[in-house]
Amino acid sequence: METKAGNLTFEKIKANVPGTYSVDHGGDERGTLTLNADGTASEIKPRIGNDKGTWRIQGGVLVVQCGRAVYLFTEIKGDGVFFGSFGSSTYNLVKR
Repeated sequence: METKAGNLTFEKIKANVPGTYSVDHGGDERGTLTLNADGTASEIKPRIGNDKGTWRIQGGVLVVQCGRAVYLFTEIKGDGVFFGSFGSSTYNLVKR
């Protein structure tokens, strides 16, 4: 599975992953996701509410679980920009 942008891998950038991200789906911002240094996460979805969760690097993939949703970010597109999926939908995380 390709998880790199240049020579970057999720394992190499793990310390830089924590932060607040816009969740983009098809060009539309769908909410905000905060990944904390302690491995916790919080998802803020407009009009739906807040979900608490976790994040980790597993098997070369950034795994984010909030509520019942599990997002798998498999590609580093650039500095603070990750591409992945939830079910059959694709998403970008863009660090703010």
